[in-house]
Amino acid sequence: MYRLVPSPHVSLPSQARPPGQPGPASHLESAAAEGDSTMQIRTVLSAKDRPVITIGTGASVAEAVAELVRHNIGSLPVVDGHGALVGIFTERDVLRGLHDRGKEFCHEPIGEVMTDRVVSCSIRDSVHDAMGRMSAHGIGQLTVLDDDGSLVGIVSVGDLIRELHQAAEEERNNLMNYVYGGV
Repeated sequence: MYRLVPSPHVSLPSQARPPGQPGPASHLESAAAEGDSTMQIRTVLSAKDRPVITIGTGASVAEAVAELVRHNIGSLPVVDGHGALVGIFTERDVLRGLHDRGKEFCHEPIGEVMTDRVVSCSIRDSVHDAMGRMSAHGIGQLTVLDDDGSLVGIVSVGDLIRELHQAAEEERNNLMNYVYGGV
């Protein structure tokens, strides 16, 4: 009833450097090597080491909840028989459904109870834009689509904060090394 979609391991092209020179010093420098001064969603996805877990429209709510628990995740992209994204099922959907319908909700097919207006971002979007989209819609996860509109991943607000924190730490260390010489 569910399937694992391999997580894309998108690597950023490294800037040409003389032999013996290290690669980019930070996430921001990696983005700058691509001609962009901001971190992109592709960077966040490349740091994730887990596949995208999806569920079909015919699966029951109980099956979806079992997958959420088993994989310790907060949402499941819902795909049709061809693997196309058609909705999303979240913890919030579970709470609302149980509140409104009780135990019977657990037997409903996902295709009838999912959120069908999926808020997504592109693999090329900046982390800043993705965070703004999450904030504007009051959500904690975004499905990520490639240039063809195919599902390639999902990012959570925690993923974005983790990457921004790591980039800030790297930048701080670089500045400390520059100012104090090798600290």
